[in-house]
Parts: sequence; C-alpha cells; structure tokens
Amino acid sequence: MPGSLKGTFLVVIGIVGCVVGLYEPLNVTVESRNFSLFLTWHPPQENPSTVTYEVQYTNYDDDDDPYRLTPVPGCENISITECDFTCALMNSWDWKHTVQVRTVSPSISSWVAIQNINYVFTVEPDPPSLTVTEGEASITIDLFTRKPLCVPQSIFLRSLKYFVVMRKKYNPEEVVLEQELDEPTITKKILGYNGEYCVTAKTIYTPDTHKESNFSHPVCLNFNQKDGRYHVVYAALPCSIILCSVVIILVLIWYRITVKSKMPKVL
Repeated sequence: MPGSLKGTFLVVIGIVGCVVGLYEPLNVTVESRNFSLFLTWHPPQENPSTVTYEVQYTNYDDDDDPYRLTPVPGCENISITECDFTCALMNSWDWKHTVQVRTVSPSISSWVAIQNINYVFTVEPDPPSLTVTEGEASITIDLFTRKPLCVPQSIFLRSLKYFVVMRKKYNPEEVVLEQELDEPTITKKILGYNGEYCVTAKTIYTPDTHKESNFSHPVCLNFNQKDGRYHVVYAALPCSIILCSVVIILVLIWYRITVKSKMPKVL
C-alpha cells in the first residue's frame, strides 16, 4: 500500500473511532422541581470524565421548519448532567415537545430523546412554603409556591389550590383545621387554645388529572391558654365596672328616697 494512501486510511480510521467512540447518556428522564422541568441523565462509565453534552428541543417558532430541533439556551456544551428546559417551551407551552440529549465532546454520540412532553401535564406540584404570623387572638397562614418567572401565571388559574391542616403536636388526632383553599392565605382564631400546635400544607394541581404534593415541613407554635383567659377578663373588666357603678348609683338613689320619706314633717 502506498505511503500516502496508508496515511489517509489511518486518519479515516481515527476519525471514525473518535465519532463512534462515546456512549450516549443513560437513564434519561424528565424531572419536575418547583414547577420547572429538567432533563437529567447519567454518564456511562465507559466515557471519559471530561465529556460535555448538548440538549435540544422542538422549536415550533421556526417558520421554515416548525418541527426543527434546536439547542436549549444554556444547555450547549455543558458538563453537568441536567438541563432546565422550562423557559424554552413557553412560546408553545400547550404543545407536545421532544427533548433530546447527546454527548458532543470530545466526540459525538447518538441522541437519546423523550417525546410528547407537554408542560402543563408533565409538571408536578411541590410542597408550598409556609409562613404563620401570630396575632392577638388569631394566626394568619400564608402559602407560597415557587414558579419560574418565565411561566405565564394564567396557566395556574383555577388549577392551583392548597390543603391546610392544623393539629395538636402531641395528639395528632386533635385536628382543629382541615381545609382546602382557593387562595394562598387563611386566618384562624386561636382563643382558648392551650399547648403546641403544628400547621402543615400541600399543593393541589389539577390541570386535567388531580395531582397532590407531599405535605410541607410543619410550622409549630406554642399557645398559652392563660393568654386567652386574660383576654377574656380584660375585655369583661370595663363592662363589670360600668355595671357595678350603675348598681351603686341606684342603691344610693333608693336609699335617699327611702330615708327622706321616713323623716317627720316639720310643724
């Protein structure tokens, strides 16, 4: 074999070996976190630790090719094994998308794709953040669900609710509040409660099917029954003072009238 031909043959073999030398990502899945969608995968052990990846999605905004797959912004030539593709879908959030990943460096692997990803029906609810503010005779419970800023809030109209539970800490059977909420806030009277009570909540998401998150970490407060009694006493004191004053005045008037009627008339 001539030397030049032999050299060309070796170069071609080297290029082919480089191109097919990497394995595609493993265990490719879609995960939902705080109403964001992530494509995640595991790197094959056979690949070097320096590999990088590229993630693409179906770009329906391309007028020339409405089904063209284009790179997800921020997920080109990345070394981490996940990609947040939520915002890439928002121009056509109600369509079904294909999202795929491959190894791109030092060589290119085959694509691994997941199809029929619709944001509304793929995303899962997470437990809400919980804030409890204590007042004189009531508490206010505020709930907050983290969502990406790029997601239109109209998506969650009439499909996002909460379920709140408040119970005695050391007696879970004593439930004092158990209610589904359309709004992320509720006020609960606590007058007369004694001991430690805990509040927890979960998110309910119903785009089509009913989805529920796990319960949030409980927020516990210690209520002192004496405080409630003092409030009642303090509220009753003004009324008692007024009533006693009226009784004393009536007695004095009655006494003066009675004494005056019994006095002999002067001749």
